[in-house]
Amino acid sequence: MRGEARIAIVTGGGGAIGSEIARGLAADGLRVAIADKNRPAAEAVTAGLPGVGHGAFDVNVVDEASVDALFDAVWRDMGPAAVLVCVAGGLVLSGSSPPPTLRTLELDAWIGNEVLNVRSTFLCLRAYLRRWSDATVEDGRIVTIASTVGLDPAAGPNPAYSTAKSEVIALSRAAAVEAAAIGVTVNTLAPGMIDTPLLRSRHAADVFEATRLATPTGRLGLPRDIAAAARFLITPGARRLTGCTIPINGGAYLPLNV
Repeated sequence: MRGEARIAIVTGGGGAIGSEIARGLAADGLRVAIADKNRPAAEAVTAGLPGVGHGAFDVNVVDEASVDALFDAVWRDMGPAAVLVCVAGGLVLSGSSPPPTLRTLELDAWIGNEVLNVRSTFLCLRAYLRRWSDATVEDGRIVTIASTVGLDPAAGPNPAYSTAKSEVIALSRAAAVEAAAIGVTVNTLAPGMIDTPLLRSRHAADVFEATRLATPTGRLGLPRDIAAAARFLITPGARRLTGCTIPINGGAYLPLNV
C-alpha cells in the first residue's frame, strides 16, 4: 500500500459530522467511501469531495448482511480500506416527557439505543478485522464515535443512550487490544453537544445557549471539531495512540482516565 492513497470507510458519511470528516480525509489525500442509509445524501457528499477516486455506498449499519455487503463492495470497487470511521449512530427517543429515567424507560427504547450505537459499531469493527485477517495493515486506523454522556451519565438525560455510548467505548478498547497485532489503532471520540441541523430540530435555542454558557471554552461544538480530531488520529503520526477516548466538549467534563 505504500505510495498509494489510503482508503477510508466513513459510516454515516451523509450526515453533518460524517460528511465533515469525509471532507477532511479527502483533503488529506485519502480516497473515501461514503456509506449511509440515505444513498442520495452519500452521493451528494461524494460529489463534493476534493480529489478523485471516492465512492458512495448504501448501508444499514444495524443489519449484518448489509454491513458485510458494504465491505465487500468497497474492497471490490475501491480496494482494501485501511481506515474505518464509525460515525453512524444516535439517540433513539422513548417518546416519554420529561426525559426517561430507568424507572420509566421502555424496553424498546433501551434496545433501540443499544442496536443503533453498539451493534452497528460491532458489525463494522468485525467486518473490518475479518477482511484483514492476519495481514499487517500499514497505517491502519479505526475511529469510533461515543459521547461525553458515555463517560458521565449525569451529562445526558437518557440512561439508555448513556449506557450505549459507554458500551461503544468498552467495545473500542477491546478492539484496540485485538487490532494491535495487525498494526491497527482503535480510538474513540466522545463529543459533547454538537451544533448540527438534527439537534437544532430537536432542541429549543435556549438549550444550546445554556450549553454554551456552561462550557468553559464558551462556545458550542461544531462538526469540524470532531473532524479535526478524527483527522489527527488517522495520520501516521498518531501510531502510538490506541485504546484512547478523547472528550471533545470544551472542558465541560474532564475525566481523569480515558
